Amino acid sequence: MDARRQSFIRMIIIGKIELLKGEERQKVIEKMIRTLTEVGGWINERRFSEVYTGKEWYGMPEEERNEIRERIRQEDIQILLLTVLNGTMDSTRSLVNYDGGFDAKRGRECQKCFKILMRYGWSYEREEADLVYGNHELYKKES
Repeated sequence: MDARRQSFIRMIIIGKIELLKGEERQKVIEKMIRTLTEVGGWINERRFSEVYTGKEWYGMPEEERNEIRERIRQEDIQILLLTVLNGTMDSTRSLVNYDGGFDAKRGRECQKCFKILMRYGWSYEREEADLVYGNHELYKKES
């Protein structure tokens, strides 16, 4: 699911999936900011370096870092927020809790993030939906 989501967001970033416009654009920007605040998203240059170059920020030459900083200054706010959303989804904990059951809080956070992606055309595959909504057979059922 992570690879498919990352690929989907990358398609938006490179322009193969259109950015939202007008009132819908404003609504999704607001929704992304609120969702990122709720789920603990954070913004820093490292998130962008991995998406833009595939390289880790640490150890990157200063010249490349400056190129990324310039791109960040020029990038559309939707792209910046989608990059942060992607990184936040990558860095948060698993959907499985300590005893093998579904982590409902984490599931709700993922659902909020995926609802944003749906505005760009994302749709779940059956198994992905089962994972995010806690219905997958691999989760330990409460007895």
